Amino acid sequence: MFIYYFSLFLIIPVIAQTFYYYYTHDIISTIKMGNDVLFNTIVFFPFVFLLDRNKLLRAVLILLFLIVSFLSYKRSIIISTLIALVVYYIFVSDIKGKLKGLFKWYVLIFVPVLVYLSTSLFQLIGENVVSRFERLSQDGGNGRNEIYSRLLDIFMESDFLQMLFGHGYMSTRRYIGVLAHNDFIQLLFDFGIVGFSLYLLFFASFIKLIFVKYKRRRYYRVEYATFVSLIVFLLTMTQSNCFIYSPFLLSPMLFLLGILNYRLVNVWK
Repeated sequence: MFIYYFSLFLIIPVIAQTFYYYYTHDIISTIKMGNDVLFNTIVFFPFVFLLDRNKLLRAVLILLFLIVSFLSYKRSIIISTLIALVVYYIFVSDIKGKLKGLFKWYVLIFVPVLVYLSTSLFQLIGENVVSRFERLSQDGGNGRNEIYSRLLDIFMESDFLQMLFGHGYMSTRRYIGVLAHNDFIQLLFDFGIVGFSLYLLFFASFIKLIFVKYKRRRYYRVEYATFVSLIVFLLTMTQSNCFIYSPFLLSPMLFLLGILNYRLVNVWK
């Protein structure tokens, strides 16, 4: 019930504002390298998976988030959203139930609408999105490969204390002028092996929980699938972006992660 009202009063208005902004500012015809503003919208995507009792609303919101991801022109957003969606459906799937669900009225309406919107969207922005992925091998992820290489070289040449405790908060800006565009490299450089290890332990605890709860996932299939998908979404996003220093981007995902972690540990035993 909480997720339902959360969707109505926060997620849907955020998406509506996104489309309104694109329409009124003619963003599609002007943007070429990606719109970072849409990170603020896409971080709410994993919440949608919990709308199991409102399947039509969930399907509509998933479609809208997919459109938003492609409108962003950001490769990391598109990849993270698609992988999270695939992972969710892999873990939530009930083959017999899905076959029966294929013949429900809203599915018969939703599929043609999805095909039409997908075709229209590809005609509108498909060429730019495809070209962004084609340039990946040429631009090294907008220079990310060069950034990673320079930071790792500097780190390996640092003294023992700097390697152990790092170079300080946002120190990559002092050395190369920008953030690392990768949370793991950013934390390793800023807080050294100690901080990096703590961050790894943070994710390791969640990954361990995934394996521990795997055999009993059928009792809370939707929540378990959402938890796994959220971990994958967060890890994929942080591979090519610096979320660790963006509280507004990180907070919604950690909020949902905390809720699901608590329920998996204390409620669904």
